[in-house]
Amino acid sequence: MRLWLIFLLCRTVTLHAQSGECDLKRDRDGIKVYTCKVPGEKFRSLRATFVLENIPLARLEAWIRDVPNYIHWQYNMTEAELLQQVSPDSLIIRSVVDAPWPIENREMINVCSFDRSSPDMLRITIKSLAYNYPTSDDLVRVPYSLAKWEITQQGRNLNVTYSLEIDPGGSVPPVLVNLAMAEGPHHSFRDLKRLLAQKGN
Repeated sequence: MRLWLIFLLCRTVTLHAQSGECDLKRDRDGIKVYTCKVPGEKFRSLRATFVLENIPLARLEAWIRDVPNYIHWQYNMTEAELLQQVSPDSLIIRSVVDAPWPIENREMINVCSFDRSSPDMLRITIKSLAYNYPTSDDLVRVPYSLAKWEITQQGRNLNVTYSLEIDPGGSVPPVLVNLAMAEGPHHSFRDLKRLLAQKGN
């Protein structure tokens, strides 16, 4: 079942999970995906780690800033558009993720912020935003999401940590989301690695 649908563009939180609170759900293609208990919350959070080999930090940053391109690597994402560029390092993004029937497709409106305070490190925060954009009867707007990328250049490689928490809204049972949430990130980051490598050749 492909229930990652409800989120992919970005909802991440730096996880303060202690040893034993996170479970390794996927370890394949050089990508490790963990899900973690969040005290007082129905939905588990997510953490993924992987290495991008021979990729400059600037190339990955440009890739993440290319919002329309998200549909080519974000799992089950069918729409992605830049609604507003608030500043050079702050973007308001709308995206839609396709869900298998009978679950309704999800719409996300997020503000994406870039922090390049160090030449060898990039932090990206993506969080849900109340924004004056028309609602659709065919979509459920995700009420809360928070995501973070932490990317460090080490030699020719990039070490990437991605964390995610989300309330997808609607009537999706938390147990189904928690069971399926590792699939989407693995697919997304696998495709990201492949496409970045192809672009560099």
